[in-house]
Amino acid sequence: MRFARATGLMIASCVLACRPTPRTEVATTPAVVQHGNDAAALVAAASHIVAIEIVAIDDRRVIASCDAALLDAVRTSIAGGVKDGLTATPPAWPVVLRLVVDGGAPFVAHLVGHDRLRLCPDEPFVDCVGSPAAREVAVPFELFEDVARNVGMPPRLEYRTGDAPPI
Repeated sequence: MRFARATGLMIASCVLACRPTPRTEVATTPAVVQHGNDAAALVAAASHIVAIEIVAIDDRRVIASCDAALLDAVRTSIAGGVKDGLTATPPAWPVVLRLVVDGGAPFVAHLVGHDRLRLCPDEPFVDCVGSPAAREVAVPFELFEDVARNVGMPPRLEYRTGDAPPI
């Protein structure tokens, strides 16, 4: 009886100590909620991204959402970290990508080039290519293809195609 009572106490104390963390504690992590649209915070929250939406800048209307396979590929790519330097090109479309984070505020980013998301902490819906606060993360080329499928191919610009007239 003494052994059974001691074992029961050990099991009870283990149950109390091994309880899973309540969901509310996970949702209040600074990297997930208080991010300020910062690229480093997006990298930290990459595994918490639950949806990616293509949003029109002018009226903030959701145009489309990415499928689960693309979402997984984007999560993996973003987890690779913040990239050095900025892509020297403006966004191709008047849309942003809203990365919805489980239990936190969404991130807003511009797709630039074929494989980068640019985050602008000061004004998320305005491109900030010249801002020292702008940072970029890598994303798979399939994200560019998905946006093109939903919004249309970007306009051809001379500096992007190499078709500039001779000087």
